[in-house]
Parts: sequence; C-alpha cells; structure tokens
Amino acid sequence: MEPTEHQVDSAAADRRTLLIALAANVAMFAVGVVGWRIAQSTALLADAFDMLADATGYAVAYWAVGRSRRVQVMAARWNGSLLIALGLGVLGEVLHRWFVPGEPIGGLIVAFAVLSLAVNGSVLRLQRRTAAVSLKQPLNASSRIPSPAGSAHP
Repeated sequence: MEPTEHQVDSAAADRRTLLIALAANVAMFAVGVVGWRIAQSTALLADAFDMLADATGYAVAYWAVGRSRRVQVMAARWNGSLLIALGLGVLGEVLHRWFVPGEPIGGLIVAFAVLSLAVNGSVLRLQRRTAAVSLKQPLNASSRIPSPAGSAHP
C-alpha cells in the first residue's frame, strides 16, 4: 500500500521536528559538558548525558520514521540500552566524587539548569505541535487505528 499524500507530509513534518530536536539536544549536550567542568557538578553531567540520550533517540527516530514497526522497536531498544550505559557513566562520576570531592558552584548550576529547562520546554512544545497535526491523519484501513506518524504500514 502506497502512503497517502497526508502521510508523506506528516513524515516530512516529523523529520523536521526530529532534526530540530536533535540539533537542540546536541548543542545542549556540549553546553552541559562545559557546565559540568566549570561548575564541578555531577548533576550537570547527568543532564548533559540525558541530552545526549535524547539526541541519540531523535537521531534513531529520524532514521525509523516511516519504517516497519520492527525497526521502530529496535530503535527504542537501542535508546533504552544507551540510557542504561549513560546512567552507569553518571554513577562512575558519583563514585569519583566520593573519593575526590569538589565544591560545586551553585549559581552556575542554576544558570545551566534554567537554560536546559528552556531548551527542553521548546522541544516539547514543538513535538506537541507536530503530534497534534499527525493525529489528524486518517485511520489506517488495515488496522482501523491511527497509523504512527509517517508510517505507511502498521
């Protein structure tokens, strides 16, 4: 079954949204790593790793848009595995801080956290706007449920 014009438009909108979210999260990962080093804050490292995980998730989702459900499930599993690995990295930093303590700089932590919140909020608004458009697509005839945005097949 060929995708409808609406599904093609929806996939293009999804891809645009994912690219914007990817760019924002990659940038915030870099900013977060700098913040971690300057402010000496494990919390900022954890936030930077979260941004990296999100960026990777957006990259994998970009690749998976319009592909089979099996590919989408594999993409989700990859993202979950990455989150576990990054969580272990943060635990390693926590152990390091236990033995080599440092004095975090509170004002910088707050500044980086506010910037991170602003970026996450902007990405969330963008995703909600795109999702609202995607949910208006017609039902998939074979499943009688809405197709995933951009997916030609269930």
